[in-house]
Amino acid sequence: MTLELRPLDDLRFQDLVTRARKRVAVRCPEWDEHNVSDPGITLIEEFASMIEMLGYRIDRIPERLHVALLRLLDIELAPPVAATAALEFRLAAAAERGRQDDLDRLLDVDLVARQRDPAAIVDAEREREAAAEDRRHPSRT
Repeated sequence: MTLELRPLDDLRFQDLVTRARKRVAVRCPEWDEHNVSDPGITLIEEFASMIEMLGYRIDRIPERLHVALLRLLDIELAPPVAATAALEFRLAAAAERGRQDDLDRLLDVDLVARQRDPAAIVDAEREREAAAEDRRHPSRT
């Protein structure tokens, strides 16, 4: 079973630098030199670069390590299950044409699609075949 890969942190270098510069302007208004040559800005950019590299590496952790980390938190992956879907058939077109055979066929398909037990599907198929046989030969009943 594969896990969906999604980035754990979507902050990039420029976003981190912009946020840090805004924070510096609010927290330390006496710091008025915001050029790239300023040692403080150089440190901000270096830390932003390291944070971005860490985020990149964390996003590349292999799946088996993700599973092991989830187990440490007592989280087990659920086993795979078959997909299910609810189906709804619109019988208006067949009803307007007045064709009972079309209606019966669509209803039989609907009933078979709702069954989950293989034996019940076989039984429904046999019943459908018997009903079709009765319609072809009405004198037998």
